[in-house]
Amino acid sequence: MQSVIIIGTGKTAELAYEYLKHSFDIIGFAETNPESMFWNGKPLFSIEHTISSFDKESVKLFVAVGVNKLNTVRQQLYSDLLNEGWDFVSYIHPRATVAPTAKIGKNCIVMEENVIQDFTTIGDNNILWSGNHIGHHSNIGSHNFISSHVVICGNCTIGDNNFFGVNSCVGDNITVGSFNWFSPLTATIKSIGDDNLLVMPKTDIAGIPARKYFKVR
Repeated sequence: MQSVIIIGTGKTAELAYEYLKHSFDIIGFAETNPESMFWNGKPLFSIEHTISSFDKESVKLFVAVGVNKLNTVRQQLYSDLLNEGWDFVSYIHPRATVAPTAKIGKNCIVMEENVIQDFTTIGDNNILWSGNHIGHHSNIGSHNFISSHVVICGNCTIGDNNFFGVNSCVGDNITVGSFNWFSPLTATIKSIGDDNLLVMPKTDIAGIPARKYFKVR
C-alpha cells in the first residue's frame, strides 16, 4: 500500500484522512511550524524540515487544504512541494462514476456520487466534493473547488482557482476564466472571464409566521 503524508491540519485534512485511509497507508500529517508531535492520532511533521527526511520514491503527499483565498493557499503548498521533487496521490471514491476516457490529474479528491463523463479532463489539485456532475468533453483546470451538487454541462472549459457553490450550474459550451467565485444556486449561461463574484439574490423571509400560515396550533 502506498505510503502518504497529508499536508494540512484543518477540517479538510481531517476529512481527507477518513477517505484516503482506505486506499493508502497514512503515516502522518504535516504543517508549517507544528506545535505538537501528533495530530488526529498520527505523527505531525514539519513541512520545512521533517518530511525532507523521507524517501521521495516511497512516500507521496496529498495537500488537503480548502478554498482559502480562492484556493491559492493550497496552490502554493502544492507548487512548492512539487518544485522540491515530491509526487502526489489522487483519491477517487469507489462510488464515484468516472468514465474510462476521463483524465484526472494529481492531488485531486473526487468524493462519492460524482459523475465525470467521457472525454473530460480534470487538472491538478482540484477538490470535487460529493454529488457533482461534470459533463462530457469538458476541461477543468487546476486548483478549483467544486462543492456539492454542482452541474458543469458538456463541452465547458473551466480555468483555475475557481469556487463553485452548492447547486451552482454552468450551461453547455461555456468558458469560465480563473479566480471566480460562484455562490450557491447561481446559473451561468454565458461565458465569463477572470475575477468575477457571482452572487444569487438572497431568499427573503415572508412577513407571516410559518405556524400561522400552516395553521399549526
